[in-house]
Amino acid sequence: MIKKKLKLFIVLIFLPSFVVASIYFSSSSYCKSFKIINFVKDFGINQIHDCFGRNIFKQTIKDILKDFPVLYNLAASFKNRNIRDYKLNKPYDQDDLQNSTLFYEKPKRIKGLINQDDLKETDFVGFRDLNFNKWLRSHGDNYNSKFLNDDQINLNNINNLRLFWSYSTINVNHIYNESSAHSPYVIDKDNIKNKWKQNIEVNPIFINGKLVFVSADWKIVCVDIESKKVLWEKETVFPPSRRGIVSYTKDNNDYLILPIGNKIYKIDLNTGKKVKKFGNNGSVSLSTITSPIIDLEKNLVIITQHTNKAVYKVDLENGEIINSIALFDQKKRNFVGGTPWSGTAYDDVNKIIYIPTGNPQPSLYGVKRPGINERSSSIIAVDLNKDEIIWTFQDVFHDLWDYDLAFPPFLDEININNKIYSVVVVVSKTGNTIILDRFNGLPLFDIDFVDVKKSIVEGEYNFRYQRKYILPERLSKIEYTKDDYSKLSQKKQDEINLNLENAKTGYFSPPSFDKFTIIYGLHGGGEWYGGSLNPFEDVIYVPVNNYPWKIKPYFYSTEIHTYLNKNEKKLMEIYSEKCASCHGKNRNGVNIKKGENQIKYIPSLVGITLLDHYKDNFKFEKIKRKHKGLDLEFDDYNNLNKLFISWDKKLVENNKIRVEANGLGWSEFTTSDGNPASNPPWGYVAKLDLKSGKILWKTPIGYEKTLDKEKITGTSIFGGTALNSGGILFVTGTHDNFVYGLNAYTGKIIWEYEMNAAGSAPPTLFVHNGQQYLAVISTGGAYYRYKNKDSRIYLFKIFE
Repeated sequence: MIKKKLKLFIVLIFLPSFVVASIYFSSSSYCKSFKIINFVKDFGINQIHDCFGRNIFKQTIKDILKDFPVLYNLAASFKNRNIRDYKLNKPYDQDDLQNSTLFYEKPKRIKGLINQDDLKETDFVGFRDLNFNKWLRSHGDNYNSKFLNDDQINLNNINNLRLFWSYSTINVNHIYNESSAHSPYVIDKDNIKNKWKQNIEVNPIFINGKLVFVSADWKIVCVDIESKKVLWEKETVFPPSRRGIVSYTKDNNDYLILPIGNKIYKIDLNTGKKVKKFGNNGSVSLSTITSPIIDLEKNLVIITQHTNKAVYKVDLENGEIINSIALFDQKKRNFVGGTPWSGTAYDDVNKIIYIPTGNPQPSLYGVKRPGINERSSSIIAVDLNKDEIIWTFQDVFHDLWDYDLAFPPFLDEININNKIYSVVVVVSKTGNTIILDRFNGLPLFDIDFVDVKKSIVEGEYNFRYQRKYILPERLSKIEYTKDDYSKLSQKKQDEINLNLENAKTGYFSPPSFDKFTIIYGLHGGGEWYGGSLNPFEDVIYVPVNNYPWKIKPYFYSTEIHTYLNKNEKKLMEIYSEKCASCHGKNRNGVNIKKGENQIKYIPSLVGITLLDHYKDNFKFEKIKRKHKGLDLEFDDYNNLNKLFISWDKKLVENNKIRVEANGLGWSEFTTSDGNPASNPPWGYVAKLDLKSGKILWKTPIGYEKTLDKEKITGTSIFGGTALNSGGILFVTGTHDNFVYGLNAYTGKIIWEYEMNAAGSAPPTLFVHNGQQYLAVISTGGAYYRYKNKDSRIYLFKIFE
């Protein structure tokens, strides 16, 4: 009897503990918090499903097996038996070859629409009259204009623009009062450290007296502007929308469409509660990085899902998925990537959505994805009346530089010589402004094609021609030259010249394993935050990053334990003595990055015997020149070479070799002081006339305090712009933590305000009760120069 009771006691105590522990260790890290209780209360039990899943379980098992090399290798071999990240002399099938650049002749120059006389008529119509007086969607509206047609804040009273109110979701002990509204705020660093989760890139929205924003501790906050009170705030355990939210009014009630994790929620903005009749208890199982689109005429919410790369039409009332339109033909597609992650625009008259797509993956290595990689790094136009793609325009063919189209498109009607052109406008990372007819995808200005270098990587058939846009003028460039650092000190120039000895440059110069390739544009040109459009003057304002990068793919080994024969073990002794202290026991080298800054780099030696163009790096003379203090005789070198040949062969045979060609394959090209290896400005705002294609002005933005605390240098910009009809352009995103006001006509900086941290999303402009306001979300930047963090909304207005 006692034994039975003891067994029962053990079962009652240990079984629940085992179950709880199993659930804890197999669940997502997002769910390992008591906050999940409130989250379920606010958003529903169905979100619990996202705490568990196949991928989470697999990662848990992987983490456990890492402590048991034999079991790990066995499991990895089973998992990867059909996955080949690298194949020596990989043979192409006929379909691959037909789609490769071997069969392409140089394309002919494309004549722009303004140079054509025989334009065909279209059934599509231009915009209806628009007021541009609301900010219901992140980026302002469906055209991403970030423009408010109101001039209450203007060139005559900008000096009276002061802080009206501020609210922090992390520093909850701060008490707001009228005097503190105009004083610096003290940051509670402990709270920031414990609660800050990520910088926020969601542009706040405004609807009927309510300002809605996302905070750095993953709260959705709704503020009543009149009373300066928080109406409600809801904290999530999954990441809220990365790029945008949208609101609308129907039947005298205001609603919010809110992406969180793998769900899309419909929220009653007056109460903060989910609308239960929408989807499954208030949510639809779709995910998106970009801001959804509302079409009240069609009673639709339009979602561009980034995971399966499709456009979804969802009933606005009940959340039913009506249809989906795939952006890629999965049978023909031979690459991953092409993700629609930046932002979309919507012609709500003709029901056409315009979607920029990401680059093919892996970014710097295209051996496994021959051909142009159709519809990647492209603009895709989808007609939602017909539920079909009506045209595609590809900017970069067989992208090897991470030159995806990241810019949320503008939609505009341009009058040139009394002819109206309905256009979509996208600024590329390469600094080009692409202006296309919205209905057929043809360019407004001429486009030519130029020859580019052939890749020296074995098996890499890069496209031999890339586009050259005759107009508009380039806002930035991609090729790095000596002129780009000629204004730096002689010491810095000497340092750069030394680094360039093991690097290459050029226009669309293909990356390779042997040297770094120096380029501009990887985070340059037009980025995810977009710009501002004045639709009445047909001019755009674009924040531009203009600093160089170094890119290089490399091999690495996934083996946990190296199995060697007797002879190889002897050779390994030489490697262990001469090389392993720097390059590691697996030859993987060291590549430590903080953000985009490469802190320490020792090249990988994995795969160095596999590719002809890469073998030169392991010549005896080069090794001696790079390792002047290394005691290495020629016999030792020969033995190392034998070991590496055998070792690399085993890695290939056992499928233990991989190619890193994404984030770890690039970093900023800097000098020893950490600043870009190029002449400033490294960031500026440019104004471009869409009619003429001419740049009207460029203004550097941002103080680089390591160089000059009193003078604008022009730093990186990762925030955005907002424009009003009073001639003021507001800019955020510099790591000096300022928000700037510029004269929109001249580009001159005429107002600035220093915050605790950088503005991390475009500003918002709105009018309430006859008063214009400027709202700025400040959470700090994602990259290493952005030192400060916060979670605060700033609200400014004119004080007469």
